Amino acid sequence: AQSAEAREVELDDGIAPVYPIHTVADLCANQVNSVDVTVLLHDSKQPLCVDGMVSTGHWGPPGRVVRINEDGDGGRELSPEEAALRLSPADFARAKEMEMKMDFRWNVQHVTRTIYSKFGLTGKPKENY
Repeated sequence: AQSAEAREVELDDGIAPVYPIHTVADLCANQVNSVDVTVLLHDSKQPLCVDGMVSTGHWGPPGRVVRINEDGDGGRELSPEEAALRLSPADFARAKEMEMKMDFRWNVQHVTRTIYSKFGLTGKPKENY
């Protein structure tokens, strides 16, 4: 019998391995190692925000809670962190959140390549060892 690593098959685009399911043991291994991950990608230009305090040099208490109107709805209240980030002088894109399926058997470079692929990032991911 071959081990799961010996039967590993690469995806067409070479991003991450796919483990074929031929037996009940393979199915069990797949279910145990499969994980749903939520990745939050921040812009590198976004100021650091710790406990609702944005690192912009203004360390006073946050201002009043702001209500915004998006897409014609009744509006929603911004969290203090969001309100503070809107007052930041830096130009940055809002953080993007995406759910992905991953496998505990993957190496770090598989995870990194998957994140690059799903978010459409350009450039080559750095190898992490």
